[in-house]
Amino acid sequence: FQFTGIGQQYQLDVSAQLANGDEINITSHTAGTSYSLLSDNATVTAVGSNGVVEGAFPYQAEKGISVSSDGFVEARGVGQDTVLISNSGKTTAVIVTVKSPK
Repeated sequence: FQFTGIGQQYQLDVSAQLANGDEINITSHTAGTSYSLLSDNATVTAVGSNGVVEGAFPYQAEKGISVSSDGFVEARGVGQDTVLISNSGKTTAVIVTVKSPK
């Protein structure tokens, strides 16, 4: 989804379908759902001129968004990131873009 300005906020809504077909809300961290940003897990690999990998380092990016432990997303700066949503061994991703206001 897309924000059209810094400071905007959005509450993610996450649900799961049970084996019997019923759907339940699992948005809260108390339901076992966790949220993270892809940029929090990114690394940069350094390769020397001889083609040998010299190391991997955490990627430090300016955060365009933040996400709380209960899926509350806030636009903090222009850019794009991906929210990773995980529960019970399953993960899905939501791309979030923050555009500068016109």
